[in-house]
Amino acid sequence: MRSLSSHRGRPCHRRTSQAGLTLIELAITAVVVVVVVLAATAGLRSFQAQQRLQGLAQNLVADLQLARASSLGTAQAVVLRTSNDGRGYRILRCDPGTSCALAVDTIRSVDLPGEVSITAGRAFEFNAPRAIMAQASQSACLNAPAAPNTLKVSIDNSLGKAAACSVGTASSGLPVCSSGC
Repeated sequence: MRSLSSHRGRPCHRRTSQAGLTLIELAITAVVVVVVVLAATAGLRSFQAQQRLQGLAQNLVADLQLARASSLGTAQAVVLRTSNDGRGYRILRCDPGTSCALAVDTIRSVDLPGEVSITAGRAFEFNAPRAIMAQASQSACLNAPAAPNTLKVSIDNSLGKAAACSVGTASSGLPVCSSGC
């Protein structure tokens, strides 16, 4: 009768530890890594879209200051108008003696990137000779589907000081707006 301790004359050794990983362990690790990477990527995209939107809002603030400075420098009315499709805006120098219905020339034209859109109730109009706003309060809203917040750029006084704010919740460095778009 053969002994249990040997097989073909050699002693039996039982494995007590494994070297390496099994295929199932590798698959589970890969799935966990993929889930973590996808979660991080989604958050990064949202952050990038919000930062891009904030940069565009700051550019709009600077362009409103440019429109006011152009009106002061030329003693002509200047208007910033959004496009009908919400894909951009233009700064126009107005024909003297008109209500900015006719534009003499374009000072600056801006096309917004990607899915960013702009909406404004009416044009921002700076009247000559002191570049005072035609309306006491005016605002425009920038929106992008990938960004978590809509941003609002407004001029709340006749002197033309523009500022950007975040609608709803705070957005890195921008205050929360007192009213929506």
